[in-house]
Amino acid sequence: MNLRVVLFAGIVLASTAGALLWRMTDHDVDRRVSEPFEVTVSGIELSGTIWLPDEAVIAAVAMVHGDGAQDRTMSGGYAPMINALLAGC
Repeated sequence: MNLRVVLFAGIVLASTAGALLWRMTDHDVDRRVSEPFEVTVSGIELSGTIWLPDEAVIAAVAMVHGDGAQDRTMSGGYAPMINALLAGC
């Protein structure tokens, strides 16, 4: 009986660790092709980043996340959404 419990716990632990490691790639946009850009409109400079999907581009999404002291990915918080949009979900 103890062997079954240990084996079951090992399988659950390994499955959970595998799922977590697999989902961690959602938090990485560094592997994506990106291009920074700058535009000046009425004397105001806007800058951003364009991330490109692995396949042909069929649509575009512009994300404007407001003001304040944040980087373009909100310290990685937007990475899962960016990756989902690039994957075509």
